Amino acid sequence: MPLVALLLAVAASTPAAAGSRTERRTMPADEVSEARDYLVHVPATLAPEPARALVVLLHGCGQTATDLMDGVPWNALAEAHGFIVVYPEQSTTVDGSAARCWNNGQAPVYARGQHELETLARITRAVRDEFAVPYGRVFMAGISSGGLMTAAMAATYPDLYAAIGSVIACGYPCGDASGVAAHHRMGAYARVVPAFFVAGTADYLVNPAMSQAGAQGWAAANDLADDGADNGSVSDAPTTEHREAVAGEREGPALCLQNWNNPCPADATGWRDYPTTVARWVDADGVVVVESWLLHGLSHNYPGAHPDRGTFTDPHGPDITTAMWQFFVDHARP
Repeated sequence: MPLVALLLAVAASTPAAAGSRTERRTMPADEVSEARDYLVHVPATLAPEPARALVVLLHGCGQTATDLMDGVPWNALAEAHGFIVVYPEQSTTVDGSAARCWNNGQAPVYARGQHELETLARITRAVRDEFAVPYGRVFMAGISSGGLMTAAMAATYPDLYAAIGSVIACGYPCGDASGVAAHHRMGAYARVVPAFFVAGTADYLVNPAMSQAGAQGWAAANDLADDGADNGSVSDAPTTEHREAVAGEREGPALCLQNWNNPCPADATGWRDYPTTVARWVDADGVVVVESWLLHGLSHNYPGAHPDRGTFTDPHGPDITTAMWQFFVDHARP
């Protein structure tokens, strides 16, 4: 869609690496949804069209699109694999949030196609079409409030996103293990949306029990979405795998207390990676449709992040970014 570029206000263009570029743009308001800024990172070399992908990443409360982009390693991964990354930014105007939290509470109130959720959908469609990304290779993920909004977006636009990721957040609605509300929100567009969840046992803001209930609820929603019945077509109980801590300190432990970052308990234990429990829910064919990583000791931070940039980052692993990307690729739709 070549005319899309003419509809976007490009406020700035800053090279992020040799041959790559990161642009700040504005999606203008329309009759039913508001305007929002967003960053687009285009790697130096795009993958061929059939293998091209788009990942939309939503920041958390107290963050900006730049904060998130600087703190997490998604742009570096995009350079390695040739995909597009988009970072929408919450507004601080009357229709946004003074704390830059996303309005995921709009999902149960407004019909599909309205307000902030529709703005995010319009941003997704515009970038997807501009860069000829296949419809089945569009993904969304978020941290904290952005993770909550990601689940709301997937329940509202299950046809738009092939798979989703949620970091230190929960499902839709938060804490619901039944999956009924998410399936109801999908409506006529109901389909299985694979999901990758990440939570921390030391998270003081999002109770890890709520996050685990969210993963269970998303598996239940997928069970309902595949054939309209709660019949165990997606497993009711997950298989679990426990991974021990990996020893070895990472650079910059004191930085966990700076830039609105929370403490990183792995510093005191001498861990490089937190011990992790991985839970997996599978469909009738044995394909994993929901995967949940519970990091024992992680606070309200994004793990495996840059040690000296961004906010709410923890340099200690495991590398959930690469694992989430692989999950996305494995669940791309034809």
